[in-house]
Amino acid sequence: MSGIVKRYPFISFAILSYLLSWWPMLIPSLVKAGLVILPHGPSIAAVIVTAIIGGGPAVKQLLSRLVPWRTSMKWYAIGIGMTVVITLTAVTLNVLLGAPAPTAEQLGVWPELFGTFIFAILMGGAMEELGWRGFAQTRLQKDRSALAAALMVAVAGVIWHLPLFLTGDIELPDIPLIFAGYIVYAWLFNGSGGIVVVTMITHAMNNTISGNFFSPMFQGAYSVRQSALLAVLWSVAAVIVIALAGPARLTRRSMEGAEMAPQPVPAGD
Repeated sequence: MSGIVKRYPFISFAILSYLLSWWPMLIPSLVKAGLVILPHGPSIAAVIVTAIIGGGPAVKQLLSRLVPWRTSMKWYAIGIGMTVVITLTAVTLNVLLGAPAPTAEQLGVWPELFGTFIFAILMGGAMEELGWRGFAQTRLQKDRSALAAALMVAVAGVIWHLPLFLTGDIELPDIPLIFAGYIVYAWLFNGSGGIVVVTMITHAMNNTISGNFFSPMFQGAYSVRQSALLAVLWSVAAVIVIALAGPARLTRRSMEGAEMAPQPVPAGD
């Protein structure tokens, strides 16, 4: 088994991610409670596969990508800022196209977003990032362009979200949104020097302000259009990223090989 994992690390990681994430679907009480997929699965799978391939030192290097202060704060600001701008733009366009505007009562619950954001980091989509970016993006872009790696990770990510498509928690327009988002996240990851926390914060912000706050304000066809608008806007962002950073590396910064190993902090700094 370890030989298969070492020979096919990405495929092994993807399959293990599905197994570790989808098991709640087998328990009706959990599905009824709204738990259909475990977001921690990809990150747990990443640690297991990394341990099989490289042992303790490799796991330590993988986990070092969770050190948040080894990159410029601008990458956190960019990730949060573009998420907010894209979400508000989609909402505005949806309303201009005829959707009912969010009511004062709906907008008035915004203080709850702080708790939602913390939950998203600890128990939500942010917990996927060590797997998708820290392991998969890093490993795949060793031997191919960063864009090709991001697209391969996106295919695995779309499949991983399958239970949410089946339950109707996310819409079909979310498929191109996932592809576009994974390209942008790869750019944030590479640009920050391979720091997973940057994409964790961005992912959590997107789940909070878009998935849990604004998107539920629209119902029926308006909800589908909101998802479609988000997909278009994230796709535009992805095209801009590719044009500016280039498909080969999705970053203008100097890369230490394809692994984007975080730089150690000098003593005394």
